[in-house]
Amino acid sequence: MLAQTEVGEARLLGAGGSSAMPQKNNPVLAEVVPALARRNAGLLSTMHQAALHHHERDGTAWTLEWFTLPDMISTTGASLLHGLAIAKSIETDKTAMNNNLTPGLLAEAATYALAAYMHKSEAQLLVKDAIREASKCDNEQKDFLDIIASSNTHPINWEVLRNPANYLGSANAFVDAVLEEIKK
Repeated sequence: MLAQTEVGEARLLGAGGSSAMPQKNNPVLAEVVPALARRNAGLLSTMHQAALHHHERDGTAWTLEWFTLPDMISTTGASLLHGLAIAKSIETDKTAMNNNLTPGLLAEAATYALAAYMHKSEAQLLVKDAIREASKCDNEQKDFLDIIASSNTHPINWEVLRNPANYLGSANAFVDAVLEEIKK
């Protein structure tokens, strides 16, 4: 989804093109992975049927396992190979990512910053009202954090608060771990 032309936050090198729209890239590998996951979900229901045994070990049940499990394993293997290929070929566009951020993304951070000085429900109301007001400003770019900051006197560092890089949690550690595995 991030590679869609309308979003443009990621590109997969070597992605297929479109016969009808030359500007479009089709991230085939990225489309195959969820399709394989859905296939395995269907096979899982078959494996659930294999769990029903008559007496000690029903030949029908284990035969069904033998028919199903190899498909699940090969489907999982294909998913892993496609995932690795995606990890090696993905390019991200940080500018597009920042441009696509919605005001609501930082709403929780704003609420908690304000809640240090007032009741949380009051802070939530202020944030909701500011987002609503910012969305009404069609012609001018107004940020809901600017609206809140202009109407309150609490010592909140709004510049630090508006930086989405402060809300990555463990994401950097996960990315570093994946990159280390790719190097191997």
